[in-house]
Amino acid sequence: MSDDCPVPTGQKERATNPSIESVYGTYIPWGGSLLFCPHGHVPEFVTQRPVHGDPPLGVWGSPSLAPPPPQSGAGLAQGGGLGPQAESVYPAIVQPILPTSRWEYGRVLGCAENPTGPDCGRVLSKVVCSRSRDHASYLKHQRCNEPTCPTCYPKYAKRISDAVSTRVAGWQSVYPGDTPYHLVFWGRKGQTYKDLTDAHHQAARMLRDMGATSAVVWYHPYRIRAELKPALRRLMRRWKSEPEQCRLARKNGGVVQYSEMYMDVGFWLLAHEDALGIGGLHNYVEYGPHFHAVAAGYLTKSSQYSALTGRGYKKKGYLIKDGSVERLSYYLSTHACYEWTKSTVRYLGTISYAKLARKTVETSIEDVCCPDCGAPLAEYDYDETTGETLGLLHERVTCKIERHVYWRRGDPEPRWGQQNIVEFMSDAVEK
Repeated sequence: MSDDCPVPTGQKERATNPSIESVYGTYIPWGGSLLFCPHGHVPEFVTQRPVHGDPPLGVWGSPSLAPPPPQSGAGLAQGGGLGPQAESVYPAIVQPILPTSRWEYGRVLGCAENPTGPDCGRVLSKVVCSRSRDHASYLKHQRCNEPTCPTCYPKYAKRISDAVSTRVAGWQSVYPGDTPYHLVFWGRKGQTYKDLTDAHHQAARMLRDMGATSAVVWYHPYRIRAELKPALRRLMRRWKSEPEQCRLARKNGGVVQYSEMYMDVGFWLLAHEDALGIGGLHNYVEYGPHFHAVAAGYLTKSSQYSALTGRGYKKKGYLIKDGSVERLSYYLSTHACYEWTKSTVRYLGTISYAKLARKTVETSIEDVCCPDCGAPLAEYDYDETTGETLGLLHERVTCKIERHVYWRRGDPEPRWGQQNIVEFMSDAVEK
C-alpha cells in the first residue's frame, strides 16, 4: 500500500469502537447501526427523511431540502444526545455495512482525493467553427494525464477507449462473422485477487471454461454501494426533470451536463464528483470483484456453467450500433482497476497480440472539421473568468490520422487493397 493512503480501519474494530474519528469523518451509533458524518459535521436531523423522499443533495447545485426537525426527545438516546447546535453541512448517509478501507483491494481510475497539480482542469483555449460561432464548440483543458487524478482520469479513459475500439474494429475486419457482445462475469463467492495480474489470469481461465473465443477484459474490484443507489436514482430522475436547476459543478470548474452523466457513466460519474456530498469516491464503493468484457464466441449455458464451477456470467447484449464499443469501453475504463506499469485491459483469444497482427500503413495530418457544417475548426484564447473568446491562436486545428491493416498472425501479410483499412485518430483534440 502506498504511503499517501492512510492505514484502513477494519470493520471489526469499528464495530467495537463506533465513535471513531478519522480523515473520513465521524461514526456515531444511530438506530442499531452507525451513522457516517463526513468531516465531522453531524446533522441535527437523524430520524426523518427529507420532504418527498428526496435526499438533501446540497452539493449538486440545487438547494438542500431540509426535513422538519425531529420530535422532542426523538433519537437523542440513540444518537448520542445531538443538540440544536449541530450544523448540517453535508448530508449524512446511514451505512449498515461500513467501508472497511481506502482502496485496500486496488486503486481505480480517478480515485485520488486531490488533483495531481494545481493547473489540472484549467481552461487553455476554446475551439470553435471557423465559419460560424453558433456551431458546436468546446474548451481545451490542462491535463496531467495521471490515471488516478480526479480531474484528468476521463482523458486517460478516453485513450483506452480509442485503443480498444480501434483494435475491435480491426479484429472484425479479420473475423467478419463474429459479433462482439458485452459480457459480465464473476468468480466464486468470497474469491479475492492479490493484484491486477492475478485477476487477469483468473479471468482468462473463466473465459476459456465459458467457451469465449475472443475478449477484451476489464477488472473491477469495486461496485457502487447498494444502499446509495436509490438516492442516486432520485438525483438522476430529478436532474432529468429539472436540468437547469440541478447541475453538478465539477471540482475544478465547469459543469457536468445531464446527457453526459446519464448516457455515458451514470452512477460512477456521480460518485467521482461526490454528488451526494458524503466525503469522496471511497465512500460510494464496496468490495465486489467482477469482470467486464467485449467478447465473442458461443458460451456454455449460464446455469450449467454456474452449477459446474460455482462462478457466473451475464450476457448484456450485442454491440452492433455505431460507436457502441467505444462508449462501453469508456464507461468500463472510468472505474477499472489500475496499477502502475500494468495494462488496464487485457486482450485474450483471437484478438490478442499473439494471434492478431497489425501494421500501420499510412499516417497523415488532417484538419479537424466542424460536425455541423464541415468547415475547419479554429482555436482561440479564452478568458475563463469572463467566459469571453479572445485572440486567435491557430487558424487550423489538426490531428494525426493512422491507418492500420490487420491479419491473423501466421498468415501472409496482406497487401494494400486486399484487406479493410482501419483508421485511428491519434493526438486528437480534446472534447
